[in-house]
Amino acid sequence: MIVLDTHAWLWWASSPDLLSAEARKAIDGARRLRISAMSCWEAAKLIEKKRLTVATEPREWIRQACRFSRLDVEPVTAEIATLSVFLPAPFHGDPADRLIVATALSLDAPLVTKDDAIRGSGVVRAIW
Repeated sequence: MIVLDTHAWLWWASSPDLLSAEARKAIDGARRLRISAMSCWEAAKLIEKKRLTVATEPREWIRQACRFSRLDVEPVTAEIATLSVFLPAPFHGDPADRLIVATALSLDAPLVTKDDAIRGSGVVRAIW
C-alpha cells in the first residue's frame, strides 16, 4: 500500500506523464492506493481558485477521481489529526501537508510526493 499526495493523485487521475518514472512504477506495483480525505478538499480548492480545470461539475469530478480501481480515501481520524500536530520539527506548518503525512505515517506506508519540503523532512518515507 502507498499513499498519494494530492498532486500525485490528480496527476495519476488525469495527467500520468507528470509523474516521475519511480512514482509511476510504485503506483503501478501497489496493490492498494490511499489518499487522505484532505486531498479531496485540496482538489476542490484548486478548482475553486481555477488552478485546476475539470470537464464536469467539480464535486462529480472529485467523486469519480476517488473511484479509481485500487484507490481508497482515508478519513481524517482523531489519531491522524492529533499526529499531524506533533510531527517532528522543523516540519512546515501547512495543515493539508501535515494531515497527508500523518495519514501515511498512521498507515505505515510510503508517500508518493514531488514536494521537496516533505521529501527533505525525513519524516515520512517518500517516493518520487
